[in-house]
Amino acid sequence: MFTGIIEETGKIKSITSQAKGTTLEVATTLVILETKIGDSIAVNGCCLTVVKINDTSLHFDIVEETMLKTNFKYLQVDNSVNLERAIKMHDRLGGHLVQGHIDGIGYIENIESLEDGSMWVTIQAPDFILRYLILKGSITIEGVSLTIAKFTPTTFSFAMIPYTAKITALGDKRIHDPINIEVDMMAKYIERLLTPIILKR
Repeated sequence: MFTGIIEETGKIKSITSQAKGTTLEVATTLVILETKIGDSIAVNGCCLTVVKINDTSLHFDIVEETMLKTNFKYLQVDNSVNLERAIKMHDRLGGHLVQGHIDGIGYIENIESLEDGSMWVTIQAPDFILRYLILKGSITIEGVSLTIAKFTPTTFSFAMIPYTAKITALGDKRIHDPINIEVDMMAKYIERLLTPIILKR
């Protein structure tokens, strides 16, 4: 479980395709501390398992299903990625509860610079993502916990403060870039609980 508060941006050192999947090597200086093989790390919001540790990098195996559901297929060497270690039970929950299970991919439709230095970001997303959104609700973009400020039948928008743009890989994103999205898991649980009631009517 994660919070959506990014600890560090790492750099992709290598991407190796194999018969049984893909291995991702990420350079890190902070997240690597106290991390051991088998630990879960959120990489651009996707929960991955550490399979190997070097002095300056972590290695992750990525199965085909993960490649299909995330934007990892678009990653290249030297790309920046958002990193977060799993939360400890006594930690403050600064963002919201994030599972690291990507629901789908969206695309940046527009980025507008505002007078206060923040950015207004609009994301085009599929219907199966948009159905779970509410105004001022939580959403995870590339592993970053954000608040939905507006949505339409095809898009949603949020305001990103300069600090978030500076310390996460979101600051490097451009229009049309694909991004990983995880909706608030509470919305999915509520839908699941209500489905039998609706079907009975």
